[in-house]
Amino acid sequence: MRTTGFDLGIFEQAVRSYSHGQLPVSELKGPGFPLLGDHFSPVLATLVPFYRLWSSPILLLVAQAALFAVAVVPLASWAQRTAGRTTALVVAFGYGASWGIAQAVGFDFHEVCFAVPLLSFSLAALGEGRLRAAVLWALPLLLVKEDLGLTLAVIGVLVARRGWCGSAWPRPLSASWGHCWKSSSSFRRSAPAGSTRTGTASARAGSPGPRSRGCSPPHAASLWCCCWPRNK
Repeated sequence: MRTTGFDLGIFEQAVRSYSHGQLPVSELKGPGFPLLGDHFSPVLATLVPFYRLWSSPILLLVAQAALFAVAVVPLASWAQRTAGRTTALVVAFGYGASWGIAQAVGFDFHEVCFAVPLLSFSLAALGEGRLRAAVLWALPLLLVKEDLGLTLAVIGVLVARRGWCGSAWPRPLSASWGHCWKSSSSFRRSAPAGSTRTGTASARAGSPGPRSRGCSPPHAASLWCCCWPRNK
């Protein structure tokens, strides 16, 4: 493992500050420089128990390697349950031999090393249809770095896409939307005759206005969801 010492020293000073019960500061960036004002990475505090046992910058490099190694477990397990042992071995080898992972482990310390296992567990849970677990694994990404909120948003979109048809989460929202549609329909029926062409024609015919073909409006969200192709 190689390092310039600068970034590693900054993160080591952050962990040291946490171990003393203080907010993270780095003298390498300036006298009393507040690191949370530079990058929001409070997840570094999880290294404090290990740092108290081994107060060395090398601890951060070892922890980084361990976090990258753990990330292969959910991916390989998911591949084995889905496509068999051979596919799992290919996935594990491909992960370990990937250029990005090798470069990240081989040079300096990166706070995003905490995000790699979280993403692996979250995506594996999402692929297996365990939506609640996928969300719970993804939420701590907000504590790793401030820009990972965008990654969390993408996972939220994927969970919502699968959840619309496969879980009970969106039912209250669908019910509320249906009540709003019903209320708006009642308002349109109570509007004065002649206010719109549809209202005038409906009043003369003595029947409700035209409706969409195929399904009633309150079920439009369900129809949209079921028509959207999903991976089984």
